[in-house]
Amino acid sequence: MAITTNWKRLFLRGVKWDAASGSVTLINQLKTVAQARLTDTAKGRALVSTSGNGRTVTFQIPANGAGVTALEIVDLIEELHRLYESAVSYLGGSPTDDQIFAEMLRLLEPVVEVENDFSNLRGWAL
Repeated sequence: MAITTNWKRLFLRGVKWDAASGSVTLINQLKTVAQARLTDTAKGRALVSTSGNGRTVTFQIPANGAGVTALEIVDLIEELHRLYESAVSYLGGSPTDDQIFAEMLRLLEPVVEVENDFSNLRGWAL
């Protein structure tokens, strides 16, 4: 199952909320999420948990087959890191976390069309 853009945006909002409530920067919270361990529990759920500097962050991800897989979460977190870097680069200077967050949300655009490109396809001449 592919993760929808709305799910990605909500995940990003959750990371931002956790950063604000933990008094850490957005990039540090993204690093925390990226460094978290993915562990299957006896109930079939994947927990993402990490702690450091007296703070603990825990996420509960839906069980495999019930929505999002652990691999999709890894892809999502990597995509958010790339979006963060793109946002900082685009904004230039020393943007605030709120500016970076707004730019990341803007960059998370849904795919609304797909186009096949067969221009480099080789064929046999008969």
